[in-house]
Amino acid sequence: MTPRNVVARLTLFLISLAVLSQVALGQTPSFAGRYNTNWGEVILSQTGDHVTGSYSGKFTGTITGTVKADQLHFEWKQPNDQSGHGVFALSPDGRTLAGTWGLNESETNGGDWSGTRQ
Repeated sequence: MTPRNVVARLTLFLISLAVLSQVALGQTPSFAGRYNTNWGEVILSQTGDHVTGSYSGKFTGTITGTVKADQLHFEWKQPNDQSGHGVFALSPDGRTLAGTWGLNESETNGGDWSGTRQ
């Protein structure tokens, strides 16, 4: 085994260990970022399990939510007094956001809301 292979394997091992430790410690996944979605751009910020953000495109509004069991459960509000709820989940690599939105108390009756991290 060449020194380069040893370094590559050691690096892979350390990355795997870091990922496994986050899972074992039950750390909250980070939804923070900028996403291109089927409803326009979504920008999210996160502190602990609390997430806030905004969306713009065909509609504009704000998002406020909490990460529970690796999913972001949120409330969305628009300036025209429309509001509802939704849920997002991240792909294992953190690049894809997939979920649904709903009117009023439903998280699903509005349709799909998904996108990719910029």
